[in-house]
Amino acid sequence: MTSSSDHRASSRPATPSRTLARLLGDWAATLLPFLLFPLLILPLAAQTSAPSLSISPSTALTGQRITVVGRGFAPRQNGVIAVDIHSAGLPTFRADKSGSFSVAFALPSSIRPGSHQIDAIGSAPRNSLKGSRSSSGVVLASSTLIVGMPASTSPSASQPPSTTPAPTPAATAAATPKSTPLPSATVTPTAPTTPAPSAPQPVGHVRAAFYYPWFPETWTVAGSHVFYMPDLGYYDSRVQSTIDAQIRAMDYAKIQVAIVSWWGSTSPYDGRVRLLLDRIAALGSPLRVAFYYEKEGFGNPSQAQISADLSYLQATYGAHPSTRRPLTVFVYNADDTTCAVADKWKAANVVGAYIDLKVFSGYASCASQPQGWHQYGPASREQNIGTAFAISPGFWRADEGTARLARDAATFNANVRDMVASGKPWQLVTTFNEWGEGTAVEGAAEWKSASGFGAYLDALHRDGLSP
Repeated sequence: MTSSSDHRASSRPATPSRTLARLLGDWAATLLPFLLFPLLILPLAAQTSAPSLSISPSTALTGQRITVVGRGFAPRQNGVIAVDIHSAGLPTFRADKSGSFSVAFALPSSIRPGSHQIDAIGSAPRNSLKGSRSSSGVVLASSTLIVGMPASTSPSASQPPSTTPAPTPAATAAATPKSTPLPSATVTPTAPTTPAPSAPQPVGHVRAAFYYPWFPETWTVAGSHVFYMPDLGYYDSRVQSTIDAQIRAMDYAKIQVAIVSWWGSTSPYDGRVRLLLDRIAALGSPLRVAFYYEKEGFGNPSQAQISADLSYLQATYGAHPSTRRPLTVFVYNADDTTCAVADKWKAANVVGAYIDLKVFSGYASCASQPQGWHQYGPASREQNIGTAFAISPGFWRADEGTARLARDAATFNANVRDMVASGKPWQLVTTFNEWGEGTAVEGAAEWKSASGFGAYLDALHRDGLSP
């Protein structure tokens, strides 16, 4: 009897309240892992993601306030900001629960002009990769800051040059494509020492060279390393000693204007222009800086965008004693084949800049004429076109099996003589240091000479004449 009664009791349906409680318990057990997942996984993700720093502005003067923003740090990570691993007098930081922080401070006056590393130093979080060690902890993340020298305090700054008279256009020729920047590794360079001239820049026939501040990013092209070994090694365009050596090399070669490749105000290369300008002034060099507007060759910037870019260049660099005046902008309009590009640039030139466009078929008949015309065609030894005479030492892109134009130092000497004899207002060297395309005249192991500058700079120094 007892067992039968117990059996019936155990098989009796549950009451509604007990059924609801059981259901709620089952739901809670099912949902609990999903509710806890964000609490467990998100902090772990924040802890194991790679920390990074960003700096605004990326180019600054001593005494100027900058803002350092960190992301991807461990939640509530404590640490200190440092410059080149030295943290004395610099602020601390504490990341929030998402692993981010922001600190603002004025750059100490003790920091010298040039390229510097801004570090976030703290204790290494568990499961993180090891960083560089400092006396106060581990470098968790770094970013680069370019510290410039105010133009008013630059020593031995020479007077700005006078305006070059606007020349007249002539015949045309085919264009040659250029390579674009790609990342690579940095090798610390060494710089030779040479006397720094201080004479003012002459006017009239101006010798200029296309100059590229995009290293170490472009020691490879499409994954292929450059063919030649520069005398300065595979250098970094943010290193002051490298810039000083290049300025002295251009002075030796009688190069009066460096036409600096420019990709816009947000490009990482823009901040390197200030260092070049400041070092020219500091060395008392007669070299001046013009700009090569690259965006027109790889896109179609609007009139408004060009006006904004010209206004930026004028406001940022126009007053510097090492900038050529008026503001001088060569344009790489490689994909433009009609007069529309000349119309656009004439309308966009709201700052009175000297504009020099790349030639195309029929350019001489355009109603809108810029101040100058040039050809960028380093696959040809000589280009006597428009208002410029351009020469090239050779052309061998890093990603091509054979050279488009083989190097020959003796022939280059003859090209230099022809350039000088041309009497053209612009006498262009294509290029000073475009190593990705193998068009550089900068010193290299492959063309060393007794002067220490290399055979091609020697040719320019002697105007192509025999020693």
